[in-house]
Amino acid sequence: MKEKKAQLAHIEETLTENDELDIKEKAMLYLLFQEYVYGEFSEGLTKKEIIQFSNKKIATDYYFNKVKDSLLAKKAIKITKQKPMELTIEAAYFGIAN
Repeated sequence: MKEKKAQLAHIEETLTENDELDIKEKAMLYLLFQEYVYGEFSEGLTKKEIIQFSNKKIATDYYFNKVKDSLLAKKAIKITKQKPMELTIEAAYFGIAN
């Protein structure tokens, strides 16, 4: 558990220092990283979960789609399931061995 907490702290620091990402992208990525680190039985987060847990940074379908499309274009995330859509990080983008 300490290892996972340290990994998430490192990820948070990395996202904070990344100037290529806006605040909404960072918020979505941080949620997806939490799922990636702790979600052993999940393949990702749904749109509903991301909107619900983003602390109003991604409060609407419009912002969700805008951020999702931007992160997909950057190859920072991937779609793991279509219905309902589930997203997860693209480990290679962050230099993480899968």
